[in-house]
Amino acid sequence: MPMYNAGQMIRELRRRKKISQEILCEGLCEPPTLSKIECCRQNPTKKLFEALMSRLGSSAIAFNIPVTTAEFIRGQIEREVASSFANSNYNIDELLLNYASCSETMDKLENQFYLFAKAVSELKRNKLAASEAFEILSESLKQTFPEYDTSKDFSKNLLTVFELVILNNIAITHYMQNQKTKGIELLLKIENYFSTHEIEIEEYAKQYPVIADNLTAWLAEQKQFKKAFIYAKKGVECCIKYGKLSPLPILTYNLGFLSLCLNEEDSGINYVKQSISLLKLMGRESDIEMIKQDFNSSFPAYSDKIFF
Repeated sequence: MPMYNAGQMIRELRRRKKISQEILCEGLCEPPTLSKIECCRQNPTKKLFEALMSRLGSSAIAFNIPVTTAEFIRGQIEREVASSFANSNYNIDELLLNYASCSETMDKLENQFYLFAKAVSELKRNKLAASEAFEILSESLKQTFPEYDTSKDFSKNLLTVFELVILNNIAITHYMQNQKTKGIELLLKIENYFSTHEIEIEEYAKQYPVIADNLTAWLAEQKQFKKAFIYAKKGVECCIKYGKLSPLPILTYNLGFLSLCLNEEDSGINYVKQSISLLKLMGRESDIEMIKQDFNSSFPAYSDKIFF
């Protein structure tokens, strides 16, 4: 049985997928650096290895990469920030201060994370205007995607999942600035990338429902109900296929809302009831109350058919 180290695995996956070194490492490192890594003459940093594997649509979990003390500390902080964001806690100033003050200077991938986390946390706490968050997020993305331009098609580029997450948040800042068409167009490009490129399964399962939910809400606001229904359905299918239950109830509610907008009463009522049942099982009473308010204001004629 052949045994691979990190560099050999990158080379093997890259060759199988017929990707050149120049395309794979664009914005991440120089081709000679990647060549040294693949030939086992240089170890990649942990974040560089993860980024290269992400662009190859593969997981980096199976490999242990030597890290410095600063890399270890920053890795721990990144996990704490991710956990805080998942729990809607955006007060991470102290974490970011510790992240930046490690003894080693941040490399481009660490700086990318820092700028992203700063923009999201401050935007969510109303400490930044959407236009200011857009500038910081753009700077974050350009650390590894220097030719970034939302007006162009990036489907032929190789992007990390984190770069796609940054793009999603840039789309949100467009929408918040009332640049709604621009926001939707960018989000459609991101969704297309997820649908046409090989994405590591766990990352796909985690990120795609977020994209689908945003698209559904924005398209529905523009009265594009049929199109919105398609993405809500894809989001639900993703949740079921990969066992991601957290976003499932809201996406199911979206299906019900959109079905009623399309005058499909029976299926609409059923979807909404399913959504409420799921939320009750999960103990998410605040989400039930949110849905109740939205549903009663949007479809008062159907309120007596839903048992909240």
